[in-house]
Amino acid sequence: MIARRLGEGLRVPSQPPAGTTSAGEAGARSETLETRRHSARRHLPGHPPRGWYWPAAIVGLLLGGAAANVGLMLIAVRDASFSVEPDYYRKAVDWDRAMAQEERNAALGWSVAARFADGGARLAVRVVDRSGAPLGSARVQVEAFPSARASQVQRVILEAGADGTYTGSIDGGVAGLWEIRVTATRGEEVFTAVAAAEREGPRRAAGRP
Repeated sequence: MIARRLGEGLRVPSQPPAGTTSAGEAGARSETLETRRHSARRHLPGHPPRGWYWPAAIVGLLLGGAAANVGLMLIAVRDASFSVEPDYYRKAVDWDRAMAQEERNAALGWSVAARFADGGARLAVRVVDRSGAPLGSARVQVEAFPSARASQVQRVILEAGADGTYTGSIDGGVAGLWEIRVTATRGEEVFTAVAAAEREGPRRAAGRP
């Protein structure tokens, strides 16, 4: 009797019929199949891989920056109101030499004054020494350009005249304020200065030829 009751108290776990799967195995298999389908869809021509847009965005930003730089360069080259300083790199490297020239200018004490004559056709530059006396027998060279057309630089060697005045012809250009960069040389003495002069005539809008 006791053995029978012990036998009745023991229950053998039920086993699923052959050929069937449990709910957990079925769920795992379903997830595996879904993962495979999703991976297959990612490699189809119409389904680009996830995250592809980040590299595309970076490339787009780089190309946009390059295009903007090219556009600004074209504007700077074609617009006469823009200009690149001639020999700017050499001038930056020779900064000590430029400072030495400033000291020589101060030591000489010369001064210059520029004006336009003959309706703006000629440029006149007067050079005087420290005492205000006219400076003769010098070689005077200028770089002249309108402030609104910095790229239209004219380099002229002026002819010596009376009363320390040196003159030269200016071809073309617009009216308005001009910057005159003067280099006066007499023997071993070299003097540099920047002057301004107003040129007569009709003005033109900036950016137009």
